[in-house]
Amino acid sequence: MAKKTQISKEVVRGKDYADILRHAQKDGADLLVLGIHRHNVPELFQGTTAERVVRFGLLPVLVVKDAVTSAYRRAVVAADLSVHAQAAAIAAARLVPLGKLHLVHAAHWPFIAFLGSDTQNHLIREQREKVMAAFDQMIAAAQAELGAAEPRLEKVMQEGEVRCVIREQLATIKPDFLALGTHGRTWAANAVVGSVAEDLLADEPVNVLAVKAA
Repeated sequence: MAKKTQISKEVVRGKDYADILRHAQKDGADLLVLGIHRHNVPELFQGTTAERVVRFGLLPVLVVKDAVTSAYRRAVVAADLSVHAQAAAIAAARLVPLGKLHLVHAAHWPFIAFLGSDTQNHLIREQREKVMAAFDQMIAAAQAELGAAEPRLEKVMQEGEVRCVIREQLATIKPDFLALGTHGRTWAANAVVGSVAEDLLADEPVNVLAVKAA
C-alpha cells in the first residue's frame, strides 16, 4: 500500500521569497514546489518570486508550469559537467524512480572550423572521453543514492549551442521535466541565476527542476 502523503496549510505574511525559504528550512523540506505563469520574454522572469527562490535558496526547486496528472516517469538533465549538474541528476533520479533519465550534454566548439582536421578530431575525441567519464560519475552517484530504485539512464552528447541542443532534445524526448544545475549568485554581484538556466526557467515547454550542489 502506498504511503499516504500528509498535507498541512499555512498562510505567512512577510517578504515572499525570504519567508518561503525560511519556512522551508524550519520545516526541514527536501524540495520546494512553485507555480509560475508562462513568460514569453526571459527577462520577465527576473525579479519574480520563483527566480529569487532559485537564486537565494539552497533547496532543489521544482518550477511547475503545466498541470501534473500522473507520476513523473521521464526526465532530461542538462549535463554541463559541473558539480551542480551532478546534483541535478541525483535530484531528478529521485523523482523518476524506475523511470528514465536522459543526460544531455551540448558540445559547443564555435571556432573549431578554423582548426585543422587532425586538431578537430583530437578535440572532439578528448571532449567525448571527458563527457562520458562525467556521465559515468553521475550514474555511479545516482546508483549510490537510489540503489534498486535507480532509473534507467541514457547518455546523449550532441554538438551545438546549449540552448538549441536542450530545446531539440526536449522536443524529441518529450520529458515530464527538465533538471538543471544552477550557480547561486547575489544581487550585489549584478548577476542572475545564469543566462542559460534563466532562459530555460523562463521560457520552456516543460516543468523545470533547478538544483544547486550542497
